[in-house]
Amino acid sequence: PDAAHYTTQIEAHVKELGDMNIRLLESRKAAGLIDQVEMDRLLAKGKDDGGIHAYFQRERVVDDAFISRQMQKAEGDPFTQKLGRLTEEQAAAADKVGNTFVNTIRAHMTHYKQVVDNRIKTKTYDAITELGELAVKKGHTKKQSKEMMDKWAVKVTDTSKEHLAHLRKEGRLDSFKRNGKDEYWVIKDRFLLDQVQSMGPTAMSDFGLKYIKY
Repeated sequence: PDAAHYTTQIEAHVKELGDMNIRLLESRKAAGLIDQVEMDRLLAKGKDDGGIHAYFQRERVVDDAFISRQMQKAEGDPFTQKLGRLTEEQAAAADKVGNTFVNTIRAHMTHYKQVVDNRIKTKTYDAITELGELAVKKGHTKKQSKEMMDKWAVKVTDTSKEHLAHLRKEGRLDSFKRNGKDEYWVIKDRFLLDQVQSMGPTAMSDFGLKYIKY
């Protein structure tokens, strides 16, 4: 095949990749991870650079096991740990085009997991809120309703860095995004805590998000 044939193939792949990223951004918006303003910003960012917006994640940054090890080494703060880098020989030998697509797919898998996790949390805490509202409708006082809700989880109103850091040390602080904004809850029920923790070490924290390359 001549150069024109390969150019046509690459152009087709790039268009497909662009469509994939639009669908990914739409799923993140539907799950509350970003709002329309952020989605528009990301799409415009790709166009302004003369290309497309694409999520990219290298293998070394990767999974829950990696995050767990980093958090253990740094006593909960993986940012103090330096990530390994490719040697010049390894970089030169790498398949640039192939690795780009592989790393893009890897990033998509990570982000779709975030979509699922965020939807689960949104529905969970909405259900707790609805439980309190239902109690009021059935004749309970607002104080009694709040006591019922607090047995499960308590929404955090003080979101200062100092207060969140204190709550995080207790190991019961959970967070998710609603319309692109962070929402924090302190889990009181042991069963609920076990369920959230079973989603993986990145589920109760946004630490892992900073390992994703944009």
